[in-house]
Amino acid sequence: MKKLSLLASAALIALSVSIPAQAATVGQAFNVTATLVTACLSNNATPTAVDFGAYTSFGSAAVAAPTTTISFKCTKNVAPTAVSLNSTTGSIKGLNYSLAIGAISTVAGATGAADVHSYVVTGTMAAGQVGDNTAAAGPVVHTLTITY
Repeated sequence: MKKLSLLASAALIALSVSIPAQAATVGQAFNVTATLVTACLSNNATPTAVDFGAYTSFGSAAVAAPTTTISFKCTKNVAPTAVSLNSTTGSIKGLNYSLAIGAISTVAGATGAADVHSYVVTGTMAAGQVGDNTAAAGPVVHTLTITY
């Protein structure tokens, strides 16, 4: 009986002592990847016209050196490597003119924002031209192209 009572006591003690639960953490490393395709887009839908104003025959243009600013927004840290005009000369109403591209101006975007690259295009028109009243009045369209 003592033996049975000893076994019963041992069983009760064993049941009353709780075994601590096993707690642990486990992790698995993984990669996050993306392929970035860089791009530049026009930043101003319609730049202002290079407008010489009124031109009096044998005189000169009312605006001697009109300008327009053309901007592009690009993927952060992507800069244009070349810039060109489809034509640097033209004629409107028989008045010849030329265009020149100024140096690039860049405003770096904040985190998550595009960098903005701008160019000033300046026109010149020689004085003393006659003009042609029957010639096309325009506007003459030019395209500024960047390579990046």
